[in-house]
Amino acid sequence: MKILVISLSPIASDPRVIRQIEALNEIADVRVLGYSPLPENVKGSNVFQPELLPWYCKIILGFLLACRAHRAAEYIYYEKLMGSCIAGIGYVPDVLVVNDITAMPVAKNFIRQCGAGPKPIYLDLHEFGPAEGGGLIDRLIKNPFKSYLCGVYLSRANKITTVSYGLVKAYQRLTDKCVRLISNAPFYERLIPSEISEEKVKLVHHGGFGPGRDFEGLIETMEHLGDGFELHFYLMGNDRQLNNLRERARHLPVIFHDPVPTKLLAKELNQYDIGVYLLKADNYNNTHAMPNKLFEFVQARLAIATSPNPEMKSFIIGNKIGVVSEKCTGRSLADAIKAISNKDIKGFKLNADIAAAVHCFETNKKMIVEMATEIVGPKSPLCAE
Repeated sequence: MKILVISLSPIASDPRVIRQIEALNEIADVRVLGYSPLPENVKGSNVFQPELLPWYCKIILGFLLACRAHRAAEYIYYEKLMGSCIAGIGYVPDVLVVNDITAMPVAKNFIRQCGAGPKPIYLDLHEFGPAEGGGLIDRLIKNPFKSYLCGVYLSRANKITTVSYGLVKAYQRLTDKCVRLISNAPFYERLIPSEISEEKVKLVHHGGFGPGRDFEGLIETMEHLGDGFELHFYLMGNDRQLNNLRERARHLPVIFHDPVPTKLLAKELNQYDIGVYLLKADNYNNTHAMPNKLFEFVQARLAIATSPNPEMKSFIIGNKIGVVSEKCTGRSLADAIKAISNKDIKGFKLNADIAAAVHCFETNKKMIVEMATEIVGPKSPLCAE
Protein backbone atom coordinates (compact mmCIF):
# COMPACT_ATOMS: atom_id res chain seq x y z
CA MET A 1 0.00 0.00 0.00
CA LYS A 2 1.18 3.55 -0.78
CA ILE A 3 0.33 6.42 1.57
CA LEU A 4 0.99 10.12 1.10
CA VAL A 5 1.08 12.22 4.29
CA ILE A 6 0.40 15.94 3.80
CA SER A 7 1.07 18.54 6.46
CA LEU A 8 1.71 22.29 6.25
CA SER A 9 3.62 22.22 9.54
CA PRO A 10 7.42 21.99 10.01
CA ILE A 11 7.22 18.21 10.16
CA ALA A 12 10.49 17.53 11.96
CA SER A 13 9.18 19.53 14.94
CA ASP A 14 5.61 18.21 14.79
CA PRO A 15 5.51 15.18 17.13
CA ARG A 16 1.97 14.17 16.15
CA VAL A 17 2.84 13.93 12.46
CA ILE A 18 6.14 12.15 13.19
CA ARG A 19 4.30 9.49 15.22
CA GLN A 20 1.69 9.20 12.48
CA ILE A 21 4.41 8.53 9.91
CA GLU A 22 6.12 5.95 12.13
CA ALA A 23 2.86 4.07 12.58
CA LEU A 24 2.04 4.07 8.86
CA ASN A 25 5.58 3.01 7.93
CA GLU A 26 4.74 -0.40 9.36
CA ILE A 27 2.02 -1.06 6.78
CA ALA A 28 2.86 1.05 3.74
CA ASP A 29 5.33 2.86 1.54
CA VAL A 30 4.92 6.32 3.11
CA ARG A 31 5.94 9.59 1.50
CA VAL A 32 5.48 13.11 2.77
CA LEU A 33 4.65 16.56 1.47
CA GLY A 34 5.46 19.30 3.94
CA TYR A 35 7.83 21.96 5.18
CA SER A 36 11.48 21.18 5.73
CA PRO A 37 13.34 19.79 7.42
CA LEU A 38 11.74 16.39 7.02
CA PRO A 39 12.39 13.69 9.64
CA GLU A 40 15.04 11.11 8.81
CA ASN A 41 12.49 8.29 8.68
CA VAL A 42 10.45 9.65 5.76
CA LYS A 43 10.82 9.46 2.01
CA GLY A 44 10.15 12.08 -0.62
CA SER A 45 11.26 15.68 -0.83
CA ASN A 46 10.20 18.90 0.80
CA VAL A 47 7.83 20.71 -1.55
CA PHE A 48 6.33 23.59 0.42
CA GLN A 49 8.56 26.57 1.18
CA PRO A 50 7.68 29.85 2.90
CA GLU A 51 9.15 31.83 -0.02
CA LEU A 52 6.28 30.57 -2.17
CA LEU A 53 4.29 33.48 -0.73
CA PRO A 54 5.91 36.78 -1.84
CA TRP A 55 5.01 39.97 -0.02
CA TYR A 56 2.67 41.26 -2.70
CA CYS A 57 0.72 37.97 -2.63
CA LYS A 58 0.30 38.36 1.11
CA ILE A 59 -1.24 41.78 0.54
CA ILE A 60 -3.61 40.42 -2.13
CA LEU A 61 -4.59 37.44 0.00
CA GLY A 62 -5.06 39.62 3.07
CA PHE A 63 -7.39 41.89 1.12
CA LEU A 64 -9.39 38.95 -0.26
CA LEU A 65 -9.69 37.33 3.16
CA ALA A 66 -10.73 40.62 4.78
CA CYS A 67 -13.46 40.90 2.14
CA ARG A 68 -14.48 37.26 2.86
CA ALA A 69 -13.65 36.34 -0.77
CA HIS A 70 -12.63 32.92 0.45
CA ARG A 71 -12.94 31.01 -2.80
CA ALA A 72 -10.73 33.51 -4.62
CA ALA A 73 -8.16 33.41 -1.80
CA GLU A 74 -8.16 29.61 -1.90
CA TYR A 75 -7.64 29.63 -5.67
CA ILE A 76 -4.70 32.05 -5.56
CA TYR A 77 -2.94 30.46 -2.61
CA TYR A 78 -3.43 26.77 -3.25
CA GLU A 79 -3.77 26.47 -7.00
CA LYS A 80 -1.54 29.28 -8.26
CA LEU A 81 1.16 29.33 -5.59
CA MET A 82 1.24 25.79 -4.28
CA GLY A 83 -0.10 24.02 -7.35
CA SER A 84 3.23 24.04 -9.19
CA CYS A 85 4.97 22.42 -6.20
CA ILE A 86 3.01 19.19 -6.44
CA ALA A 87 3.12 18.86 -10.21
CA GLY A 88 5.19 16.00 -11.56
CA ILE A 89 5.87 14.29 -8.23
CA GLY A 90 5.26 10.96 -9.93
CA TYR A 91 3.80 9.21 -6.90
CA VAL A 92 0.27 7.80 -6.95
CA PRO A 93 -0.80 6.81 -3.42
CA ASP A 94 -3.62 4.50 -2.44
CA VAL A 95 -4.66 6.84 0.37
CA LEU A 96 -3.89 10.39 1.49
CA VAL A 97 -3.41 11.22 5.17
CA VAL A 98 -4.05 14.94 5.54
CA ASN A 99 -3.15 16.95 8.64
CA ASP A 100 -5.53 19.82 9.41
CA ILE A 101 -8.20 21.43 7.30
CA THR A 102 -5.75 23.91 5.74
CA ALA A 103 -4.01 21.05 3.91
CA MET A 104 -7.19 19.69 2.31
CA PRO A 105 -7.00 21.96 -0.78
CA VAL A 106 -3.46 20.64 -1.34
CA ALA A 107 -4.84 17.10 -1.25
CA LYS A 108 -7.57 18.04 -3.73
CA ASN A 109 -5.04 19.53 -6.16
CA PHE A 110 -2.69 16.59 -5.77
CA ILE A 111 -5.46 14.11 -6.56
CA ARG A 112 -6.36 16.07 -9.66
CA GLN A 113 -2.78 16.43 -10.85
CA CYS A 114 -1.76 12.80 -10.29
CA GLY A 115 -4.54 11.86 -12.75
CA ALA A 116 -5.35 8.51 -11.18
CA GLY A 117 -8.97 9.19 -10.26
CA PRO A 118 -10.47 9.77 -6.79
CA LYS A 119 -8.48 8.73 -3.72
CA PRO A 120 -9.68 8.12 -0.16
CA ILE A 121 -8.65 10.68 2.45
CA TYR A 122 -7.99 10.29 6.16
CA LEU A 123 -8.15 13.74 7.78
CA ASP A 124 -6.47 14.36 11.15
CA LEU A 125 -7.46 17.68 12.71
CA HIS A 126 -4.96 19.07 15.23
CA GLU A 127 -6.97 22.21 16.06
CA PHE A 128 -10.53 23.45 15.75
CA GLY A 129 -10.00 25.65 12.71
CA PRO A 130 -13.10 27.92 12.96
CA ALA A 131 -11.99 29.09 16.43
CA GLU A 132 -8.27 28.36 16.41
CA GLY A 133 -7.01 31.76 17.53
CA GLY A 134 -8.34 34.43 19.85
CA GLY A 135 -6.56 37.48 18.43
CA LEU A 136 -8.20 40.17 16.31
CA ILE A 137 -6.64 38.95 13.03
CA ASP A 138 -7.67 35.39 13.90
CA ARG A 139 -11.29 36.33 14.56
CA LEU A 140 -11.66 38.64 11.57
CA ILE A 141 -9.62 36.85 8.91
CA LYS A 142 -8.03 33.49 9.70
CA ASN A 143 -10.84 31.73 11.54
CA PRO A 144 -13.56 32.62 9.01
CA PHE A 145 -11.36 31.24 6.21
CA LYS A 146 -10.85 28.00 8.12
CA SER A 147 -14.60 27.85 8.73
CA TYR A 148 -15.06 28.14 4.95
CA LEU A 149 -12.55 25.33 4.39
CA CYS A 150 -14.43 23.14 6.89
CA GLY A 151 -17.67 23.74 5.02
CA VAL A 152 -16.08 22.73 1.73
CA TYR A 153 -13.77 19.90 2.73
CA LEU A 154 -14.98 18.03 5.84
CA SER A 155 -17.45 16.10 3.70
CA ARG A 156 -14.64 15.02 1.36
CA ALA A 157 -12.82 13.05 4.04
CA ASN A 158 -13.53 9.35 4.49
CA LYS A 159 -12.14 9.18 8.05
CA ILE A 160 -11.77 12.05 10.53
CA THR A 161 -9.88 12.20 13.83
CA THR A 162 -8.94 14.97 16.26
CA VAL A 163 -7.10 15.50 19.54
CA SER A 164 -9.62 16.01 22.36
CA TYR A 165 -13.24 15.37 23.30
CA GLY A 166 -14.07 19.06 23.03
CA LEU A 167 -12.78 19.16 19.46
CA VAL A 168 -14.62 15.93 18.62
CA LYS A 169 -17.88 17.57 19.71
CA ALA A 170 -17.12 20.80 17.85
CA TYR A 171 -16.34 19.07 14.55
CA GLN A 172 -19.22 16.64 14.98
CA ARG A 173 -21.55 19.66 14.85
CA LEU A 174 -20.14 20.54 11.42
CA THR A 175 -20.37 17.15 9.73
CA ASP A 176 -22.41 13.98 9.68
CA LYS A 177 -19.19 11.96 9.47
CA CYS A 178 -18.03 10.15 12.59
CA VAL A 179 -15.19 12.08 14.26
CA ARG A 180 -12.94 9.93 16.44
CA LEU A 181 -10.42 10.80 19.13
CA ILE A 182 -6.70 10.12 18.80
CA SER A 183 -4.81 11.73 21.67
CA ASN A 184 -1.38 13.38 21.52
CA ALA A 185 0.17 10.61 23.60
CA PRO A 186 3.79 9.73 22.71
CA PHE A 187 5.27 6.24 22.57
CA TYR A 188 5.51 4.30 25.84
CA GLU A 189 8.75 4.81 27.77
CA ARG A 190 10.16 2.16 30.08
CA LEU A 191 10.97 4.38 33.04
CA ILE A 192 10.32 4.44 36.77
CA PRO A 193 9.50 7.52 38.89
CA SER A 194 12.59 9.28 40.22
CA GLU A 195 13.12 9.91 43.92
CA ILE A 196 12.13 13.30 45.34
CA SER A 197 14.89 15.35 46.94
CA GLU A 198 14.24 16.48 50.49
CA GLU A 199 15.98 19.78 49.74
CA LYS A 200 14.36 20.91 46.47
CA VAL A 201 11.16 20.01 44.64
CA LYS A 202 12.12 20.33 40.98
CA LEU A 203 9.53 21.75 38.58
CA VAL A 204 9.99 21.51 34.81
CA HIS A 205 8.43 22.91 31.65
CA HIS A 206 9.41 22.26 28.03
CA GLY A 207 8.21 23.39 24.62
CA GLY A 208 7.98 26.41 22.36
CA PHE A 209 6.46 29.85 22.59
CA GLY A 210 2.90 30.14 21.37
CA PRO A 211 -0.48 31.82 21.95
CA GLY A 212 -1.70 31.40 25.51
CA ARG A 213 1.46 29.73 26.84
CA ASP A 214 2.21 31.73 29.96
CA PHE A 215 5.92 31.47 30.76
CA GLU A 216 5.80 34.74 32.67
CA GLY A 217 3.13 33.14 34.84
CA LEU A 218 5.41 30.19 35.59
CA ILE A 219 8.14 32.60 36.68
CA GLU A 220 5.56 34.35 38.88
CA THR A 221 4.81 30.93 40.39
CA MET A 222 8.42 30.76 41.58
CA GLU A 223 8.09 34.17 43.24
CA HIS A 224 5.26 32.81 45.38
CA LEU A 225 6.65 29.33 46.10
CA GLY A 226 9.72 30.53 47.97
CA ASP A 227 12.50 28.27 49.21
CA GLY A 228 12.44 24.55 48.54
CA PHE A 229 11.50 24.77 44.85
CA GLU A 230 13.32 25.31 41.58
CA LEU A 231 12.05 25.57 38.01
CA HIS A 232 13.80 24.12 34.95
CA PHE A 233 13.01 25.35 31.44
CA TYR A 234 13.68 23.51 28.17
CA LEU A 235 12.41 26.11 25.72
CA MET A 236 12.52 26.56 21.96
CA GLY A 237 12.41 30.22 20.99
CA ASN A 238 14.40 33.05 19.52
CA ASP A 239 17.14 34.89 21.42
CA ARG A 240 14.92 37.85 22.23
CA GLN A 241 12.20 35.70 23.77
CA LEU A 242 14.64 33.63 25.80
CA ASN A 243 16.70 36.61 26.97
CA ASN A 244 13.56 38.42 28.14
CA LEU A 245 12.60 35.42 30.26
CA ARG A 246 16.12 35.04 31.63
CA GLU A 247 16.11 38.69 32.66
CA ARG A 248 12.68 38.29 34.28
CA ALA A 249 13.89 35.26 36.27
CA ARG A 250 17.44 36.34 37.08
CA HIS A 251 16.92 36.56 40.87
CA LEU A 252 14.90 33.35 41.10
CA PRO A 253 15.81 29.64 41.19
CA VAL A 254 14.99 29.22 37.49
CA ILE A 255 17.43 27.24 35.32
CA PHE A 256 17.42 27.32 31.53
CA HIS A 257 18.56 24.24 29.58
CA ASP A 258 19.07 23.60 25.88
CA PRO A 259 16.10 21.77 24.32
CA VAL A 260 16.50 18.05 23.75
CA PRO A 261 15.25 15.88 20.85
CA THR A 262 11.70 14.58 21.23
CA LYS A 263 12.85 10.96 21.48
CA LEU A 264 15.08 11.78 24.47
CA LEU A 265 12.57 14.04 26.21
CA ALA A 266 10.96 11.59 28.64
CA LYS A 267 14.32 10.33 29.87
CA GLU A 268 15.54 13.89 30.39
CA LEU A 269 12.39 15.00 32.22
CA ASN A 270 12.35 11.89 34.42
CA GLN A 271 14.85 13.48 36.85
CA TYR A 272 12.29 16.14 37.86
CA ASP A 273 9.24 16.02 40.13
CA ILE A 274 6.40 18.16 38.75
CA GLY A 275 5.63 19.11 35.17
CA VAL A 276 4.05 22.58 35.19
CA TYR A 277 1.95 24.30 32.53
CA LEU A 278 -0.11 27.49 32.38
CA LEU A 279 -2.28 27.83 29.28
CA LYS A 280 -4.67 30.77 28.98
CA ALA A 281 -8.12 29.61 27.87
CA ASP A 282 -8.45 32.51 25.43
CA ASN A 283 -9.87 30.50 22.53
CA TYR A 284 -11.76 27.26 21.99
CA ASN A 285 -8.65 25.20 21.26
CA ASN A 286 -6.83 26.28 24.42
CA THR A 287 -9.95 25.70 26.50
CA HIS A 288 -10.15 22.12 25.26
CA ALA A 289 -6.42 21.52 24.90
CA MET A 290 -4.84 18.12 25.49
CA PRO A 291 -1.30 18.99 24.40
CA ASN A 292 1.70 16.78 23.72
CA LYS A 293 3.48 17.97 26.84
CA LEU A 294 0.73 16.72 29.15
CA PHE A 295 1.29 13.15 27.94
CA GLU A 296 5.06 13.65 27.84
CA PHE A 297 4.93 14.53 31.54
CA VAL A 298 3.08 11.25 32.11
CA GLN A 299 5.67 9.22 30.17
CA ALA A 300 8.40 10.93 32.22
CA ARG A 301 6.55 9.73 35.37
CA LEU A 302 6.04 13.23 36.75
CA ALA A 303 3.37 14.74 38.91
CA ILE A 304 1.56 17.51 36.99
CA ALA A 305 0.35 20.98 37.97
CA THR A 306 -1.60 23.01 35.41
CA SER A 307 -4.13 25.76 34.84
CA PRO A 308 -7.82 24.73 35.10
CA ASN A 309 -8.54 24.05 31.41
CA PRO A 310 -11.46 21.57 31.54
CA GLU A 311 -10.04 18.57 29.67
CA MET A 312 -6.59 18.81 31.22
CA LYS A 313 -8.24 19.10 34.63
CA SER A 314 -10.44 16.07 34.01
CA PHE A 315 -7.44 14.02 32.84
CA ILE A 316 -5.24 15.00 35.80
CA ILE A 317 -7.90 14.51 38.47
CA GLY A 318 -9.28 11.35 36.86
CA ASN A 319 -5.86 9.68 36.78
CA LYS A 320 -4.83 11.11 40.19
CA ILE A 321 -1.57 12.40 38.78
CA GLY A 322 -1.47 15.99 40.00
CA VAL A 323 -3.20 19.22 40.89
CA VAL A 324 -4.98 22.01 39.06
CA SER A 325 -4.98 25.68 40.00
CA GLU A 326 -8.19 27.62 40.58
CA LYS A 327 -7.15 30.34 38.12
CA CYS A 328 -4.69 30.64 35.25
CA THR A 329 -2.20 32.73 37.23
CA GLY A 330 1.22 32.15 38.71
CA ARG A 331 -0.03 32.84 42.23
CA SER A 332 -2.90 30.38 41.89
CA LEU A 333 -0.59 27.67 40.53
CA ALA A 334 1.80 28.28 43.41
CA ASP A 335 -1.08 27.91 45.88
CA ALA A 336 -2.03 24.57 44.32
CA ILE A 337 1.55 23.30 44.54
CA LYS A 338 2.06 24.49 48.13
CA ALA A 339 -1.09 22.60 49.15
CA ILE A 340 0.52 19.20 48.42
CA SER A 341 3.25 17.38 50.32
CA ASN A 342 6.24 15.39 49.07
CA LYS A 343 4.24 12.29 49.91
CA ASP A 344 1.45 13.50 47.62
CA ILE A 345 3.95 14.18 44.83
CA LYS A 346 5.37 10.68 45.19
CA GLY A 347 1.87 9.23 44.94
CA PHE A 348 1.12 11.28 41.80
CA LYS A 349 4.35 10.04 40.21
CA LEU A 350 3.45 6.44 41.00
CA ASN A 351 0.01 6.97 39.45
CA ALA A 352 1.67 8.49 36.39
CA ASP A 353 3.62 5.25 36.06
CA ILE A 354 0.30 3.39 35.84
CA ALA A 355 -1.21 5.93 33.44
CA ALA A 356 1.82 5.76 31.14
CA ALA A 357 0.93 2.24 30.04
CA VAL A 358 -2.58 3.35 29.04
CA HIS A 359 -1.99 6.82 27.61
CA CYS A 360 0.66 5.97 25.04
CA PHE A 361 0.87 5.98 21.26
CA GLU A 362 0.86 2.20 21.04
CA THR A 363 -2.90 2.34 21.68
CA ASN A 364 -3.45 5.11 19.13
CA LYS A 365 -1.25 3.43 16.54
CA LYS A 366 -3.65 0.52 16.20
CA MET A 367 -6.50 2.93 15.41
CA ILE A 368 -4.47 4.83 12.81
CA VAL A 369 -3.41 1.64 11.06
CA GLU A 370 -6.97 0.26 11.11
CA MET A 371 -8.46 3.41 9.60
CA ALA A 372 -5.80 3.73 6.90
CA THR A 373 -6.38 0.09 5.98
CA GLU A 374 -10.19 0.27 6.10
CA ILE A 375 -10.54 3.17 3.67
CA VAL A 376 -8.74 1.35 0.85
CA GLY A 377 -11.05 -1.64 1.18
CA PRO A 378 -13.36 -2.57 -1.74
CA LYS A 379 -16.49 -1.20 -0.04
CA SER A 380 -14.95 2.09 1.05
CA PRO A 381 -16.55 5.19 -0.57
CA LEU A 382 -13.93 7.22 -2.41
CA CYS A 383 -13.52 10.90 -1.91
CA ALA A 384 -14.54 13.06 -4.82
CA GLU A 385 -11.89 15.09 -6.56
